[in-house]
Amino acid sequence: MRSKAALAVLLATLLACYPVLNVSAAGLPLGKVVPGGSADLNGTKLTLETTLYSGDTVATAADGVAFVFLPKGDRLQLGPKSEVQLSSEGEVLIATLGRGAVQ
Repeated sequence: MRSKAALAVLLATLLACYPVLNVSAAGLPLGKVVPGGSADLNGTKLTLETTLYSGDTVATAADGVAFVFLPKGDRLQLGPKSEVQLSSEGEVLIATLGRGAVQ
């Protein structure tokens, strides 16, 4: 009976801590992207506002732009034929330009 009680306490503790243990920097949103014309997120066509995560790549076609809105009110605008990969290191956002222009 004692082992069942100890197991129940252990499981309850693990379940209570699971959300904290499961959170990683890669799983936290970096911001949102809104397409204006033809734009892709990780190779998939964007049609609506979409949440961005570390490692995501936003690309625009010749007739497209994309607006990236960051949590603290900052904004990036990708011009036509542009590509940027977003990542984070702690609280620092890193935008790596692959091609084109970002404002």
